[in-house]
Amino acid sequence: MDSFVFWAALKADKPIEKRLLLDDLRGALVETGMSKESAKVYTFHAWLSDCSRKRTTFFTSYMKNRIDEKLLAKQTGHKSLIMLKHYSDHVLDGDRERIQAAQQETFKDLMPEGLL
Repeated sequence: MDSFVFWAALKADKPIEKRLLLDDLRGALVETGMSKESAKVYTFHAWLSDCSRKRTTFFTSYMKNRIDEKLLAKQTGHKSLIMLKHYSDHVLDGDRERIQAAQQETFKDLMPEGLL
């Protein structure tokens, strides 16, 4: 129980170094015939499945108006507010209906009878 499943090359008390995994990923890409330069652009984040991205987008979109941005960024793992906004800037279920209701309420006195 005094060791880790994964390892770290720099610190014995660290359970894992993502750099080792990233180096292995890029090494495997080179072994398949990709050039080292081409392999350098790949990260694990870039390999997220569409399903994983949709779950992140869904969660972030629905939570953005409920908690502070810093807390949401911490929960989702986004390092910058730019990325947080990128993942939370999506249409939510019911948005169209809320917009329509707000427009009707705001402009009801300006519209002729029966056009709403």
